Amino acid sequence: MGDDGRVQLNIRFGGKFVGHPPNSYINGDVCYSRVVPYEFSYANLCEILQEIGCTPWTSLTYLRPGHTIQDGLFEISNDTDMTEMFILYEGEGKEIEFFVTHPDVEESDEEELGWHQWEEIGGE
Repeated sequence: MGDDGRVQLNIRFGGKFVGHPPNSYINGDVCYSRVVPYEFSYANLCEILQEIGCTPWTSLTYLRPGHTIQDGLFEISNDTDMTEMFILYEGEGKEIEFFVTHPDVEESDEEELGWHQWEEIGGE
């Protein structure tokens, strides 16, 4: 975690996982958001996704520290999951990689959905 107590969330959206099991996330955009752990809830995460027009989604996952996409994805679906994620990252000082899985969306639909690159949401 940073000196100011915040952690950076790198929210990857608009892309898709490839490989079986998944080994990468391709063709997406990234939204960067600095948040205060334990004060940031699942509802806050959903609000950010709404702000950037990142709907609909089928699942939200994050990458556990020290793991790869192949063996370290964990789904987030409530505040308990968020707390467990922040506990895992305590003392790590790393950014947290989030991945948004969307229903099958054709490339031509992306403009209509309003997906585009976002530099930073929230934080200072």
